[in-house]
Amino acid sequence: MKRKNVHIVMQAKGGVGKTFISWIMGQFLREKHPKLLIVDTDPTNQSLSIYKNLKPMFVDFLEGRRNIEVGQLDKLFDLITTSEDDLVIDTGSSSFVQLNTFLSLERADEVLTSINCNLFIHVPIVGGESRKECLFKLSSLIRNVPNAMFIAWINNYPVPVFSENPKDDEPASFEDTEVFIENKRRFKCIIVLPAFPEDTSGKTLKLITKNGMTLDDFDNMGKKGRVEIDGISVNTLQIFRCHQVKKTLWECLRPLDTLERYHNDQNAPVLINRDEEIKSESKIIEDEDSVPAEE
Repeated sequence: MKRKNVHIVMQAKGGVGKTFISWIMGQFLREKHPKLLIVDTDPTNQSLSIYKNLKPMFVDFLEGRRNIEVGQLDKLFDLITTSEDDLVIDTGSSSFVQLNTFLSLERADEVLTSINCNLFIHVPIVGGESRKECLFKLSSLIRNVPNAMFIAWINNYPVPVFSENPKDDEPASFEDTEVFIENKRRFKCIIVLPAFPEDTSGKTLKLITKNGMTLDDFDNMGKKGRVEIDGISVNTLQIFRCHQVKKTLWECLRPLDTLERYHNDQNAPVLINRDEEIKSESKIIEDEDSVPAEE
């Protein structure tokens, strides 16, 4: 039986590129899996849902409530198990704690692994002052969700995550960080996203994402003759830049191809059953009346 790959993009820190990662990963993987289901679960900022041609499905965890309850994530579990093919799931920072609880304490990761699902958690890492927090949350997820495999996304926009000339106590790359060194086996690949020039290809990329398009949407617009978006002409140069952006991103995402092998039962991850790790601290206290009196 073919195993299903479930890709969940998670990070407690907001504004680190979760939706962008879901956007490009959805386009990349759908070239191989036309039935790939792309899911938007961000209850406060449904940013992935604006990309209509991705045909994303929105799952509302709030349903009119003020706060998300862990039990509401059962809907996500049902969606995963009934999907015909692989899934890409974009999550919001506001649901990070509940999803972490659902996967760990509720042991959803264990159940999914046992029913032919491979759980991949994609975690963005950004630079600047947010890097430390991103790495800390990644470490927490690795510790709490033992049946997940991890993909680190090094997002070098707007600032590089690692300096070319690091200080003595600073890591020069993700492979030099403590979280990677201590958990190397848990990582299946590392994706390094480039920072595109703001005034050329980066400007084209922003134009595409801001207007809720895919890369192919923008490419097709150039075939319709003279078109303007936000006062910018979609000309031959803009289309060329779009092609270059896609070529660069697809090369960065190429390591994701290695995850295809997990569809095969022979490469299934080893199921980690938490029951085997539980050590009870309970004690039996005998009733004094039941203790034989000394003769």
